Amino acid sequence: MEEDLKNQKDENTILKNSANTFEQNIVLLENNVKELKLIVERQESLSESMTLLNDILEKKVATLEVQNERQAAELERLCDSLYMHKKNARIEKPEVPKTP
Repeated sequence: MEEDLKNQKDENTILKNSANTFEQNIVLLENNVKELKLIVERQESLSESMTLLNDILEKKVATLEVQNERQAAELERLCDSLYMHKKNARIEKPEVPKTP
């Protein structure tokens, strides 16, 4: 009988230790779940930010393309104008001073 009580006491101690370990594992899992939720929230926020940045960059690229096209057209007009001016200009040969 005494041996049975000792065995029962040992089993109870083992069960208590197992219950404590199980409880600690539950707390750790709950903390992990909270951390994972925070990570997911941060990732969603980053994803939204990246989408906004991509939209801004696409608009800036489109604006720069339009500006580039306008500047190219302006440069082409300027080159045509200079070419026509040079073609129509009467260039007189400057006199070179004679050296004695």
